[in-house]
Amino acid sequence: MKKKIRKHTTGKPKGQFKRKNALELPVFETLGACAAATGIRLSAIKFAKKNGCLAFERQRVHLGPLLKWLHDPKRDDTGIDHSAEHKKWQAKNERLQYDIDSGDVISRAEVGTGVADVMASVFAELDRLFLTELPPTFKGRDEIGIRDLSLKAMTELKATLKTKFDEIGRKGDE
Repeated sequence: MKKKIRKHTTGKPKGQFKRKNALELPVFETLGACAAATGIRLSAIKFAKKNGCLAFERQRVHLGPLLKWLHDPKRDDTGIDHSAEHKKWQAKNERLQYDIDSGDVISRAEVGTGVADVMASVFAELDRLFLTELPPTFKGRDEIGIRDLSLKAMTELKATLKTKFDEIGRKGDE
């Protein structure tokens, strides 16, 4: 069996560049060939392709438009207009500060403290009610009597907790 010998039709190894005349920048067959020949990082070439650079035609890379896109002073690597972003965040900060000053917004620390106070109050009242006060009153009662006492105790518990929550809320306003 004879070995087949491949001949390159262009006389250049695959993956090299093509160009029509000496004055124009080359067109590379692949992104990897462009990176190898120019020293431009492959990740930068892929980033340019992903972000709308017009230097790409299928897998081919036109070096002229790629270099213009990479060195465009109006574009940075992120594609973000930092001046507009700064103004937007500055406006958001001012709005937040206004909301804090007017009392419409509270800090995360204040919320955490309030939640901890609420939980402590709930558990303290449940312990007081179910471990101290109710067991002796349930002794010798039937189901209906226990239900009535439980309903009365729950109503009192809700009123007590509401009062304590209001106190915690007023303490946060100070």
